[in-house]
Amino acid sequence: MTVAHSQNSSPPDVVLVAPAAQLLERALEFAMDRGLEALSGRELAAYAGVSPSAITYHFGSMDGVRAAVASAVTRRVSAWYGEHIAAVMAAEPDRITPEGLVLALCADVMGPKRNLALLAAELRVGGRLAAFMTSDREASESLQPCFERLGSSADQAITWIDLTYGLTSALLITPPAVWANSWLPPLVHRVGDRLARRGSRPIYVSLPLPQRHSPAPPATDGVRRILDATISLMAEKGLFRLTHRDVAARAEISLASCTYFFATKHDMVLAAVRELFRRALSRAQDQSDSRLVPKHLVLPTGRLNSDLIASQNSHVAVARDPSFASATTMLRDLRGGWVAAHRIASLAPQLDAMDIFIWDTVLGGALHPTRAPKEHVATRLEERFALHRSNLFGEP
Repeated sequence: MTVAHSQNSSPPDVVLVAPAAQLLERALEFAMDRGLEALSGRELAAYAGVSPSAITYHFGSMDGVRAAVASAVTRRVSAWYGEHIAAVMAAEPDRITPEGLVLALCADVMGPKRNLALLAAELRVGGRLAAFMTSDREASESLQPCFERLGSSADQAITWIDLTYGLTSALLITPPAVWANSWLPPLVHRVGDRLARRGSRPIYVSLPLPQRHSPAPPATDGVRRILDATISLMAEKGLFRLTHRDVAARAEISLASCTYFFATKHDMVLAAVRELFRRALSRAQDQSDSRLVPKHLVLPTGRLNSDLIASQNSHVAVARDPSFASATTMLRDLRGGWVAAHRIASLAPQLDAMDIFIWDTVLGGALHPTRAPKEHVATRLEERFALHRSNLFGEP
């Protein structure tokens, strides 16, 4: 086998000979175009024009391929960020602003880096594929000195970083027509105003605001069991490999009953997204839990709630499959909807529509499953949310 992994790095460093490097390049092309979940030995062999035994010889297994792809993605993301970092470090501090850096990264996601950003997002979510890309803290840490060089404090840089994560993620599922009204620059500049304690600029554009409408709960016990099983499997294995048969087995109902309620996988996934949104909204309206990080968000094991992981997997799948377009509004709302707007209700008279959208977007970026070790997730999120609230709204 021609793959060597370093024991002290994550994701692993990969050293390849030429044939393996060519095969990895084809695997990376396939994954960026169709998604890593769609990558199987048979599909890769056909796509690369090699025999399945070549994959085994060079990588040992498909898990070896996925680990190598994750490592390649990490290097390419680092190189992408590195281009902007080099430009910031080489320029005079007053020639580039934090707002300009965020907008440049967003422009990349809307253009040449979209497929790379999408594959990186697929690897970051907390389901089965997360094992192949266990941390991207290095990327965010590399941006920290950039924002500080541009005049931000260390705390303000964290808000800029989470805003960047939230925006670039939202961009993946936002139709181009929504961006045509050019609300992105005013939003980013509003964050700059908030961080600098300048007066907020008025809104002159239409925003894709959270709707906060609540779908009806499952109509029957059978539907509830199907949706529970679907959401559980979406968190574990993503949407690509989800089948009626798997859902029926998990729900402990017959396959015929599953297809009776949801004739197609598409119908089942859309219903599951609606249920995820309903649950998130219900939890957000729970006034009994006043913490910034609600108790349902992080499990006692230190893992994020499976509903959140399922919504993140759905986010990536919807970005790849235009047929799920009807779910984009709910998924966009889910990014920040896991933390209730009522948690900053005392500031409500001071907040306008853009501030609320910023709050949702920044928290969506902070809800990154690999941003902290599992045993510290709840504490780190509590600290991060409090920091953002103080930075943006002046509330301790």
